[in-house]
Amino acid sequence: MKLLLVLMLSAWLCADLGQTQSQNLDCYQCKFRFNSYCMHTISPVISCLRSDNFCGTTKVSIGTNMVYSMTGCILNSECNRTLQEQSPTKFINYNTTCCYGNLCNSSPHLTLSLLSGLGVLVRLLLV
Repeated sequence: MKLLLVLMLSAWLCADLGQTQSQNLDCYQCKFRFNSYCMHTISPVISCLRSDNFCGTTKVSIGTNMVYSMTGCILNSECNRTLQEQSPTKFINYNTTCCYGNLCNSSPHLTLSLLSGLGVLVRLLLV
């Protein structure tokens, strides 16, 4: 009787975990990444609904020089697109790539506070 109860409980837990896993997708999140430093994020991992999202990375560049990148949940309609904004003096490119798997959009990098990150950026610009 105990064995049957343990088996039923195990089956219920496995079924519940499988259902939760199929509804949510975990993605790395960083609102502003310069080189390998995440300078602004609330949480390094965010949970998204699988039905509407992929994990993704958007790289922002001016001309051919990458300036910064962002990672997180990306709407299906925004995946694998390149957008270009043109101003009188420069072209800004947004290249978005997506993947479909838990934590597939990046590897963990060093996370800094926004203030520390701006300090690093200013320091690099002054050198």
